[in-house]
Amino acid sequence: MTYTINQNQQFGSIEISFDGKPFEAIREALKSLNFRWHNVKKVWYGFAEESAIVAILNGNETEQTAESAPKAKTTRTAKKHALASLWNRCDVSDLPGYGTDAVRDI
Repeated sequence: MTYTINQNQQFGSIEISFDGKPFEAIREALKSLNFRWHNVKKVWYGFAEESAIVAILNGNETEQTAESAPKAKTTRTAKKHALASLWNRCDVSDLPGYGTDAVRDI
C-alpha cells in the first residue's frame, strides 16, 4: 500500500493519504497518535513527528501496537445534564387562552 505525507501549511499539520483503505493496525496506530480522518479531503491529519509516522506506516511498530497495546476504553466521569425535549420546553398549557380575561401572575 502506498501513502503520501504532506505538510498542511495553513494549519501546521501533517496530512497522510493512502491509495486505498489502510489496514486496521495502521488505522489504530494513527488514532493512537491522535490523527483524525477527514472525510471530505480523504486524508488522515494530525500533529506528530514525521519519523514516528513513517515508522508506523512502514510496519516497524505496527505489530507491537496491534498486539501488545490493549485497546483503551474511554470512561465518562460525569454525565451531562440532558435537556428536556424542545416540545416539552415550549409547553404553553399554563398560558391563558386567547381572548380570555384571565391574567397570568408573574
